[in-house]
Amino acid sequence: SFGFGKGCRLEFYKDAKAQPFVERRNNFYWKIGITLQNLDVAVAHLRQQQHMNIPDPIQFQDIGYLTHIRDPNGFVIELLQCGFKGNEKAVLASNGDDPHAVGSQATVAHVTVRVLSMRG
Repeated sequence: SFGFGKGCRLEFYKDAKAQPFVERRNNFYWKIGITLQNLDVAVAHLRQQQHMNIPDPIQFQDIGYLTHIRDPNGFVIELLQCGFKGNEKAVLASNGDDPHAVGSQATVAHVTVRVLSMRG
């Protein structure tokens, strides 16, 4: 879980009744995207403070500097830096005080779904 400013918080809960999400090419859901000013600071915080196993971010072609995590039910969440690797903004790492190392710099950017057919 992490906050967005003082009034909004993104929290993930495991639904004990739900079957784990299995990603397939024909799933309607694809991913949620969250943009960050400094992805490396956010990943370090999530690894150290939240004990999350997160792949190292990569510069993906000319698309962006990114990594992916999964929520407790298995849904993909893309963490994408606002700018390419090497163009990150200075963001303070969290030491327990505000600002939060992730929430203070995060914006929900997109919810992506797959369209299986464009026929009307």
